[in-house]
Amino acid sequence: MKEAGRTSLLSKRWRYTWTYIAGLNFDSLHIMFGIELREKKIEVERPLYLSWVNQVLKSHNAPTIDEFRVQFDLDETCRFDIDNWVNFAMEKRVRRLELDLSEGVAGSREEEDNYNFPNPYGITNYLHSLSLGFTSCNFLTNLLLTDVNVNGQVLEYFLTNCPLLEQLFVKSSYSLVNLKVPDLSLKLKHLEIINCFNVESIEIFAINLMSFRYYGPKISLPFKNVQQPIDLFIGGQYCDYLIYKFLEISTYLSQLESLTLQMPSFMELGLEDAKFPVLNKLKRLELKIRSIDGIRLLAFAPLIEACPFLSIFVFQVITSTSQPAFLIYEVYCFRD
Repeated sequence: MKEAGRTSLLSKRWRYTWTYIAGLNFDSLHIMFGIELREKKIEVERPLYLSWVNQVLKSHNAPTIDEFRVQFDLDETCRFDIDNWVNFAMEKRVRRLELDLSEGVAGSREEEDNYNFPNPYGITNYLHSLSLGFTSCNFLTNLLLTDVNVNGQVLEYFLTNCPLLEQLFVKSSYSLVNLKVPDLSLKLKHLEIINCFNVESIEIFAINLMSFRYYGPKISLPFKNVQQPIDLFIGGQYCDYLIYKFLEISTYLSQLESLTLQMPSFMELGLEDAKFPVLNKLKRLELKIRSIDGIRLLAFAPLIEACPFLSIFVFQVITSTSQPAFLIYEVYCFRD
């Protein structure tokens, strides 16, 4: 947005051209980096950021927008402004909506401090600050929410009422407990649920899903009624459980071309005796493991042997040391 604004200085004829820009990307990484280094203060920068976005939206003249992206440390105290931004984006028939309200790399906000996404059903309750009654989400193709409290009911509304929705990304939502992806989600190709640690169940009926990424607690099997995805990422406690239950879900893995397993903790005991289905279509396998004493690659031999046509293999071990940082060991193997 700032680059677009600078072009208005080059010519009088271009003075208001920026007000018709179709991509509203309010990126503030440089400000957040300054806050991380304590060169800037959030108490000073947050009101400036809110004012910047509000001034741009007030001057914007284009009838539609392709992208609306907010990236700054914002919480529930900013709900009035954020609610208005979401409403603005919907009225402009936004295609890609992204709210990244995280505090930064080291930030971890309390549950009650997260911004609560407005209820599109028009029914207010303690989880929703405002009822907007969305009527213009038919053009939405990508919805990405980070550090935003959003429950399953709201997400199901978008999945049901946005016929063009292809990507749904939700990270660090305390309100998400149960999620059902309906069979009406015909266009949905990419689903990511990351660090939503209150999740108990996910049911997926989207027949055209291509990739599923999940990092969090153990849940019931999510893809019983879905076309077999070709890209699967599993991490967190669910990954520790899943590694020993591969045979139980073997029928859902036969079409996999890429598989990533990220384990926050791992014990080798019994792994060498584990049974894995033959993954004839798997071409890329990534294993990311956090371990205090390291881990033997040989422990994963049964899994590797179950992938006869593997062409790319990445093995990453993050080992704690006496130093504040981590040591990262990676092994990359390629086969023609």
